[in-house]
Amino acid sequence: MAGDGGDELFAGNSRYAEQTVFEHYQRVPRALRSGILEPLVGHWPRALDFWLTRKARGYIEKANVPLPARLESWNVAQRLGVGEMLHPDRIAGVNIHRPFAAMQEVWDSTPSEHVLHRMLYYDWQYTLADNDLRKVETMCALAGIRVSYPMLHPAVVEMSTRVPPSIMMPGTRLRDFYKQAARGFLPDAIIDKKKHGFGLPFGLWLKESAPLRDLVYGNLNSLRNRGLIRESFIDRLLNLHDAEDARYYGVFLWVLAMLEQWFQEHKVTV
Repeated sequence: MAGDGGDELFAGNSRYAEQTVFEHYQRVPRALRSGILEPLVGHWPRALDFWLTRKARGYIEKANVPLPARLESWNVAQRLGVGEMLHPDRIAGVNIHRPFAAMQEVWDSTPSEHVLHRMLYYDWQYTLADNDLRKVETMCALAGIRVSYPMLHPAVVEMSTRVPPSIMMPGTRLRDFYKQAARGFLPDAIIDKKKHGFGLPFGLWLKESAPLRDLVYGNLNSLRNRGLIRESFIDRLLNLHDAEDARYYGVFLWVLAMLEQWFQEHKVTV
């Protein structure tokens, strides 16, 4: 039995609270935003920067990116530039704007105007249907195990759509409705337990494990020769992994290395 869907039905992911905070900025009068706040923060001398001005600048930059595109602000490919990633011979045949257009179509098709409902509906299509459920189903099938999703029972899904956002997530309190509903049925220790993610510290392992490093670097060298990813992009990613945030940039190194692994396993030539 898998718990997939619970966070996407009852507002359990931290991004729901984070994006709600960013949305507050759009409620500030436009004249105040564009006439005072943004010029003040944007022209603040870098020599006089401190934590508050840096935080304000980052907040305003993100808040001015509309949803759902803002959800991809963490994406390495978007931060470094898709045009800088793909080889010049390949990019001409790729519509780099199509993924965002598809995201916008799903966002606009939400049968609600409330931002929380939109984020939940969006995650049903992307986080669940296109990602989490595919991984769980595939790995369980390979192990010969049948998996059920009680949180995705049609009756539970339908009921969740009738819960007002103000009750689902009061303020920024995640999964509050679910916690209150389960109070008395589940032990308080479970209900009040802090959520833990399942991300792997691959970027740190890459620095510590020589065999893993040999595998990944070997795959990246093979990927260089396919004329798909710019060699300069791979070099830049490796340098950022070594010099800055190994956890963050290591994830995309793993993605590229596994892309090459897939090419080799399926004998694909590109």
